[in-house]
Amino acid sequence: METTPVSEEGKPKKEAEPAWEEYTLGELEKKLQEEKKVYFCVDPIRARRTKRKLVDPRGILNPAILRILRENWEMDEDTVLRVTADYDFFEKVEEAKKSIGYFTSQFYRFLVRIFTEDKKSYKAELQGLATAAAEILDTIFSYDQVENTLIYPGDLRTHTTYYDHLVNTAVYWLATFARINKHRSEEPGSMEVWRSRDKAELRQSGIPPDKESEILVFYDIYGRDHAASDVAERKRSDFSLVLSGFFGAIFHDVSLLDQPRIIPPSEGEPPDFLRAHTSKSNEILKVRLPILFDDRPLVRSIIKNHHEHIDGSGYPSRKKDPHLFARILTVCDAFDELITVVPRGKAIHYIALAAGRRYDGEAVRALLACLQPYKEQELLPLYEAKKKEPVMEVRILKIQNRFRPRVAVETALNPDYKSRVGSVIDLSEPDNRIFFI
Repeated sequence: METTPVSEEGKPKKEAEPAWEEYTLGELEKKLQEEKKVYFCVDPIRARRTKRKLVDPRGILNPAILRILRENWEMDEDTVLRVTADYDFFEKVEEAKKSIGYFTSQFYRFLVRIFTEDKKSYKAELQGLATAAAEILDTIFSYDQVENTLIYPGDLRTHTTYYDHLVNTAVYWLATFARINKHRSEEPGSMEVWRSRDKAELRQSGIPPDKESEILVFYDIYGRDHAASDVAERKRSDFSLVLSGFFGAIFHDVSLLDQPRIIPPSEGEPPDFLRAHTSKSNEILKVRLPILFDDRPLVRSIIKNHHEHIDGSGYPSRKKDPHLFARILTVCDAFDELITVVPRGKAIHYIALAAGRRYDGEAVRALLACLQPYKEQELLPLYEAKKKEPVMEVRILKIQNRFRPRVAVETALNPDYKSRVGSVIDLSEPDNRIFFI
């Protein structure tokens, strides 16, 4: 026999109303045009045929995104979508695993709140970002784990808005920094940043004054909560600098949040609005997050210089030697922008070729070491050389070469390649270097 749930006072309990709502794509598009309200996806939105993920769960929805789904991806207006206006809904219904995806969602959550909600202060959101960054550095990207942790595109945000780009770039930045920092800490003669700034420590080390600028430094950020008080304070000072690097990464393009698409890097002189966007991002931080802007000059420097190149070809100042954190961001930013317009393999090729020329070689090597571009059985389009359209659809086989795996051809998208259907292509072989996935 069914019974009616009762409260402690003996009154019948009301059934909890779902925190999500259902609309057809057409209804939601109309609703968003009429209301000034933010909605988030409850379920992933996928392309009908390829099942490619177009919008992530927790992804922000607006009229422009819905129009792209309808027009570019031919999604029917009667497609039913589950949405919520309560971002905390996700925390209530999910027992989140502390994975890259979990931290990505945390970063996205706080970032969206900062720039979509009007509040007197965003101290709680900044603290949330800092706490999540500290936790990912202390766990997944710790000294013990960072070399065993690879970032797969499916772990990150699907690119629908600049919020996704900012979050993805921040995750790449943290992983790349952690690898560089571990490598430097293991180099003979390297020194903690806090020690390199202490004249007494430098004198004790016996390093001649004229050689101090050549010291290889690393950030002494681990074990800061368990060290003796004087050492812990110095470790925390190093960690505070790393947090500035993270904030620079996650806020670097906030002036572009209204752009409908991610703008990829290009050769030559940038248009005026792009040349100005680093300064405008800092101006937005000054108004929106004045405490961060005033107390962390390194954040301002990173944002200002994240399009500078080591060969002096960048902007806005053609600076060749920006801070390490800015050099890391330059590489991570370019890679995440590139994969929105070219195959992952071509983006990797572009970044690798620019190492030591346009981009800092140490940063490029560390970023590439973090990547797991493909997963076995993943279905992807395959491109040839400079052709703009894919020529085949292939499935990833057992991965032996992370960047150039073996693939099985399932479909010919170009009639010239019909004979390839059913064959296996080893992309690592020299004759197959013309192909990219």
